[in-house]
Amino acid sequence: MRSVAYLLSPLFMLMYLSGCKSKNSVEVGFPIRQPDPNQVAQVLDREKSEISGYDPGDVEKGVLDSYIRLNRNAMEKERSQADLEQDLARVRVAAKMCLEQGGQQRLHKLITWLLGRFERSLLELMAVAKTKKATAALLSGSKPPEDIREKFDEFAELGSDFISNAYNAGLISPSKQGGLELIEGGRFFIRLAFKVRWAMILPEATHPLSWLLTGFESEWYDIWTVERSKTASLSRRLKAIARLKKRNPAYRDHTARGIVYYQHKDFKQSADCFERALEEYPQDQQIKSFKKAAERRL
Repeated sequence: MRSVAYLLSPLFMLMYLSGCKSKNSVEVGFPIRQPDPNQVAQVLDREKSEISGYDPGDVEKGVLDSYIRLNRNAMEKERSQADLEQDLARVRVAAKMCLEQGGQQRLHKLITWLLGRFERSLLELMAVAKTKKATAALLSGSKPPEDIREKFDEFAELGSDFISNAYNAGLISPSKQGGLELIEGGRFFIRLAFKVRWAMILPEATHPLSWLLTGFESEWYDIWTVERSKTASLSRRLKAIARLKKRNPAYRDHTARGIVYYQHKDFKQSADCFERALEEYPQDQQIKSFKKAAERRL
């Protein structure tokens, strides 16, 4: 199956901790954090209220149809990159028309409604993929067995090869029973990933991240980019650190930069950042151990 990495990779800046270990086994990395469940519940309640009684109109159906076509075609091996780019362009044209006729609120409601369908379909597919054969197929992105094909096809129209990418990013893992399960707090992060994917699809001129995500979600997007991403570039992670510091002056940006540089194997910059962090927190033993670990790697 064809991976649409050019669409999916940005949303997996959210993901799993990949700390490096120094020669003395000091793990230089971030502690795993989870969002406030009360704020997560507020987001979910607001979205539920937004789409209560909602039914897409003709303009929104144009966006929906082109989006489903993009996902369906992305799973076909014979589709060329040029074909997929044309499919993506159709989604953007339909979305632009929706924005012009109804503004951001109209498109936001459609995407929130789609998100609900996406989440339900994902959970239904995971519920029937109970065998090791089915799990292996979904995680590898290969052809699924016949007994889950119907649910797989339904999900693929909404999420393409999301499951295999989510597994590689650390959002989904095999369960002890042989099926699949979400990571802790996975529902929030799966939904956030879906919104970020849409932000990458929509025309950049509309600044989609500014209105698709709440302030709470935007902050957590940056937290995951910095602290648990396997795929984000060094530049992108450093920019996210700067945004987190701007939101919260108490955020330990020098420590965060030190860890990020360490994980990208720039040990000189890492040690320098930890040195600056120690100027602010001279008694912090963890920062001292991180600095020594970076210096030993020079």
